[in-house]
Amino acid sequence: MYKEVSEYRQFVNNLPEKIKKSTFKISGIIAKSGISKASFYKKMKNNTFSFEEVERISRLLYIEEEIQKEIQKGLEDIKHGRVMTLEESFKELKQKLKI
Repeated sequence: MYKEVSEYRQFVNNLPEKIKKSTFKISGIIAKSGISKASFYKKMKNNTFSFEEVERISRLLYIEEEIQKEIQKGLEDIKHGRVMTLEESFKELKQKLKI
């Protein structure tokens, strides 16, 4: 159990830096976090986010990571020639949807 607590502490300690490095605008993170702008910046400076706030912010950052992974996967597909035309995409979609 100590390991999990230690990992959580490390995650929380790194959270302000993760927020700063995020491609999301801080104003968007503030809006989605439910924290007032002044409180958010104070909490970020002092690293005093509550567990619930860390959870909400983490969800946003996780979504960003997943988007970045999918973009990277798409770029790799293009690089390796795993592409199809728009017509081929529609044909495949219609077959999957049986329309």
